[in-house]
Amino acid sequence: MSTFSRVKEVLDKSIAAWSKRTGDDPFLGIHSIDFSWHSHEALLKATAFNLKLISEDLIGNGKAHETHLVMSLRSGARVGEHQFPRMPKGGPFCSDDDIADIEAWINGGCLPDEGCEE
Repeated sequence: MSTFSRVKEVLDKSIAAWSKRTGDDPFLGIHSIDFSWHSHEALLKATAFNLKLISEDLIGNGKAHETHLVMSLRSGARVGEHQFPRMPKGGPFCSDDDIADIEAWINGGCLPDEGCEE
């Protein structure tokens, strides 16, 4: 089973690679004021463009592939008539194995790391 620490590592690595490629400082706040994965609690509350990254009804039931987080990392997300590009925009993109670790964590219940205080 994957852990929150592993999910954070994947997301941190992804944005660092993007920043290195672009030479830009990532302004993650463009997504929303609640866009963060700095803690377990922050990721579970996180939204991007008014969409929950991980909707509660998709946790722990094999539906992680339907979360906006996973869809955005894998191929981009279509919401209504809006198409959001694969993230991070322009790549480099997370590997299939890294995305699978995020899915495993969501499908496993989005548990905090053992001994983690919220």
